[in-house]
Amino acid sequence: MLARMEGCWRATGEVVVFLDSHIEATQGWLEPLLARIRDDPRRVVVPSIDSINFDTFDFEGGSGLGVLGFTWTLGQKPEAVRTDQEEPLKSPIMAGGLFAADR
Repeated sequence: MLARMEGCWRATGEVVVFLDSHIEATQGWLEPLLARIRDDPRRVVVPSIDSINFDTFDFEGGSGLGVLGFTWTLGQKPEAVRTDQEEPLKSPIMAGGLFAADR
């Protein structure tokens, strides 16, 4: 966390984007995030999280995490991913390894 904060403090751009080392970004992933932040700089935005096949390492778009929520025991519970969803969704929690925010 300290390394991320140091990077944020030293950043000179308008937006900071954090991606863990295991994240693979696909073409066109950044533009929607920047548009959401431009619309409301108070937002912290997270891209949709797709997955890869464990056996073949093939990309499986639309099969990853969607909106995250909590179970009654406060465990993390992913909601179903809708591949036709175009509007952003609010989420009570987010994955900590990939997000963007106004600096």
